Amino acid sequence: MAEENNILQSLEEQCLQTSSSTNLQIQPKKSIELITTAEMALLKSLLHGGLALSLKAYFLDKLPDLTPLYSHLLYLNLSFNDLLHFPKEVYNIENLQVLKLRNNPIKEIPPDIHRLRNLRTFVISFCLLSALPSGLFFLQRLQFLDVSYNSIPFIPNEIRNLRALDFLNVEGNELPALPCGALKLKLKQIRVSNNFMHPLLWKENSRTQPQKLLDLTALFFVTNNLWRCYRELPREVEKTLNKLVI
Repeated sequence: MAEENNILQSLEEQCLQTSSSTNLQIQPKKSIELITTAEMALLKSLLHGGLALSLKAYFLDKLPDLTPLYSHLLYLNLSFNDLLHFPKEVYNIENLQVLKLRNNPIKEIPPDIHRLRNLRTFVISFCLLSALPSGLFFLQRLQFLDVSYNSIPFIPNEIRNLRALDFLNVEGNELPALPCGALKLKLKQIRVSNNFMHPLLWKENSRTQPQKLLDLTALFFVTNNLWRCYRELPREVEKTLNKLVI
């Protein structure tokens, strides 16, 4: 209750300062409403145990003070806001498992994203990303990754380190291919549409790059000499392997 009382006291002090000040400069009504609404959402989260907080579509350009939630929060939704930079305050949320940042003008994920070691779901779609940092691939517990509809031209081969990953969404980027490291993943679902993987675009990219999951599988099959384990291969498999350029 101490945390809730501190927030309530802060809100009361703001109201008293507003009513008692004789030289008050009136701020735009919209700005005051946004701050108050975010703080009330924080208070509501605390009253329900502080495990989840949604500030979705609050149009925030910075976060309210999340200190009272640092030791409790598991779920944080910051989608549809005006955050220009990845909010590093979240690093203090030691048990955070779900982080959603969809539809923010964020241009990069900081390399120390690996500090969120308990993260299981990470959504940062419809932003302005042009690369994925190596630190992202040290999140050993990450199961769900959505980086769709950014401007990412390639996925680092280090993605193979995400051994717990079972859902990957890279739709709507600028990918000509997937890395061979994707073969190491135990994915249950992958989404790759609306990239540069269409056969009509292959001539503009390296022919030695695998362009789809079938090519990835064929590459793995050949480079590991798995064809030697079979006396005879189906005709369609032979055609696929013959087309492969290494």
